[in-house]
Amino acid sequence: MSVISGILKIKYYPAEKAAKLLRVPEHGKKLFMEKMNNGNCFFYAIVVLNKTIGKIILFTDLDDKDLADGKSVCYFSNLWVHPKLRGYKIGSKLIRYVEKQARKKGFEYLTLVVYTDNEKNMSIYKHLGFDTVVKYKNQDVLIKNKNGDYITMKEHAILKKKIR
Repeated sequence: MSVISGILKIKYYPAEKAAKLLRVPEHGKKLFMEKMNNGNCFFYAIVVLNKTIGKIILFTDLDDKDLADGKSVCYFSNLWVHPKLRGYKIGSKLIRYVEKQARKKGFEYLTLVVYTDNEKNMSIYKHLGFDTVVKYKNQDVLIKNKNGDYITMKEHAILKKKIR
C-alpha cells in the first residue's frame, strides 16, 4: 500500500450528498436515489479539502441477479480515482473497502463490470481476485432508455470474486 493510500479515509455518504459528489446525470438520478433510499445502494468516497479524489458505489440488489441478488451476490460500480492520483493504490483501497462492507452485510460474492477490450483494467481486476467470468453482455446494467430497455453499449464482462 502506498503512503498516500494509507492515510486517506473512506466515508459513506447518504443519498442527497452522494448524488452531488457523484454528479449523477438526470436520467440516472432517479434509479440511483431510489436504490439508495431503499438500502440497496451505498456510496463511498474519499474527499480531501472538499475535493473528491476517489469514489465507488456498492449495489446489493439489481434487476440482473448475476450482478446483485440481494442475498449472496453484490456489485460495485463507478470506481473512480482522480487522474493525478492514479497509481497510488487508491482504487485498490476503495475496492478492498467495499469488499469489507459487503462481507459485513453477509454477502459471499462481489461482482464488477469491465469492458472486454480494456486489457489494463481486466488485468488489474484479475490481480485483485476477480477471476471468474459470469457472462458477457452488450447492454448497460443500470441505465434504461425511455422505453424501459437497457441501453446498448460495447461488450463487457461481468467478473466475480468470492469474498467469504
